[in-house]
Amino acid sequence: MAKRRAAGLCLALCVAATACTAESRGAQPDAAETAARRTYPVRWAAARALEDGRDFIDLEALLNAPTRVPLSFKVAGRVEALDCEEGSYVDPDPARPVGRLERRDYELAKAAAEATLRRAQAAYGRARRVGMTHAERELERGRRVAEAGVIPERDLQGLETQVDDMRAQAGEAAAAVAQAEALVAQAEQALADTVIVAPFHGLVVKRMAEAGQLVGPGTPACVVERTDELDAVASLPGNLLAVLARDLAPTVTVHDAGGVTLEGRIEAAAWAGDPQTGTFPVKVRVANTEDRLRSGMRVTVRLWLRRGGAAAGETIHEFPLEAVVEIGDRTFAFAPVDGARTTVRRVPVAVRELGRDGLARAVVDFPGPPLVVVEGQYSLAEIDAEALPVREVAPP
Repeated sequence: MAKRRAAGLCLALCVAATACTAESRGAQPDAAETAARRTYPVRWAAARALEDGRDFIDLEALLNAPTRVPLSFKVAGRVEALDCEEGSYVDPDPARPVGRLERRDYELAKAAAEATLRRAQAAYGRARRVGMTHAERELERGRRVAEAGVIPERDLQGLETQVDDMRAQAGEAAAAVAQAEALVAQAEQALADTVIVAPFHGLVVKRMAEAGQLVGPGTPACVVERTDELDAVASLPGNLLAVLARDLAPTVTVHDAGGVTLEGRIEAAAWAGDPQTGTFPVKVRVANTEDRLRSGMRVTVRLWLRRGGAAAGETIHEFPLEAVVEIGDRTFAFAPVDGARTTVRRVPVAVRELGRDGLARAVVDFPGPPLVVVEGQYSLAEIDAEALPVREVAPP
């Protein structure tokens, strides 16, 4: 009897234990619910919005003159005056020449050439008016007499020969006039070449001659560089050439001129690369209307980039690659639900560019940054939850 009671008690306890176990299993939540109830550590991912995909890069450079030329006399002589002190400005004004030679010898040469021209013109006039006219009249008279049979045919031929000779002499006199005119032109040009006029508004950077010095043709008197516009050549990393926005005006901040910022234009880009640094030159030209800028000044060139192939009016968001979650053909990120930033939600992102700089550039289907990097975010991306509670473990 006692044995039967013990067996019944054991059976009852087993049934009760089984029932408790079943009840406990029925109340256990599924994995998704458990995951949604957890509080996930997050790190804020530095993100920024790029309107029209517009981004920029700042590069250091130096200003350089686009044109630098030596100014020299075209003829030899003794320098009479030079108005080109180093650091002074010159203008293309004939009334204010940069330098001039002593002119006396060239003025005498011009006067001699003019005298030769006058003699040649006089000789040509005599040959034309006297010799030619007389010979042609004699020939006409001879023809009338020959028609009457008064003189023989050979006499008429002699008159025709005389006319040809006078024409030849007149031609030689005309050639002498042309030669004398050329000599006068040469003398006038040589006299004009005793003066140097600046070809453009510019700055004298080097003086190479002094008053009283004998100089030959082509001897530089000074070096002038053009200053109405200056160039800044920046070295752009090669991986940014494809996104360089050449249609957007770059800016140039001149540190050695009080930090003034000027708008420039891209004159040329990527004409030759540097294999050691992997960079390509971009030449930006700026106007220097007030002569505030000089060659050698330190500048920062801001070049505009257009990221992610953005269309007009389209905003591209840039954020670290680690914030992107790729599952199959879907791409997600996590963003705060509200301003309190205590919960996040999964949002789709259309990645346009995965840069070698560790940044993703994408079109996002929510108002914008910030984004977060969530612990275990790949597994969370499969959970269809409106919001996931998070706690911040690093400052934004």
